[in-house]
Amino acid sequence: MSMEEPIRARDLAEASGVIATLQDQLREANTDLAKWKIELLASVYRDQMTNEISLKVTVTKPNGQGFIRSYDQEQLLYVANDPYVLITALTDEIIENLLLKTIREEITTPISNAVKNGVRMIQR
Repeated sequence: MSMEEPIRARDLAEASGVIATLQDQLREANTDLAKWKIELLASVYRDQMTNEISLKVTVTKPNGQGFIRSYDQEQLLYVANDPYVLITALTDEIIENLLLKTIREEITTPISNAVKNGVRMIQR
């Protein structure tokens, strides 16, 4: 189509339909992605009364699920040379409390349906 040719209403309607479909697909993709998103905030605090340092780790998902863990000064000093111990513990807790449920929800329907279909095929 050259620049001089008028745009047909049908072409505009078709383009609008394609854009609307793509927007719907993007919304669905963002919803699916949000199930897996984990937000983490690690903050260091000094207690004004005791002058001790503590670490507060807040882990949340966009749907509001999450947990908060606090580590006192003694615990921080214990993991100071190898924070991997703390990282591993938090990772395990994130998987157990936030991701495992999502994984189960994602695979329940397709696996259940596949089992039912397989049993039907066996029984024929």
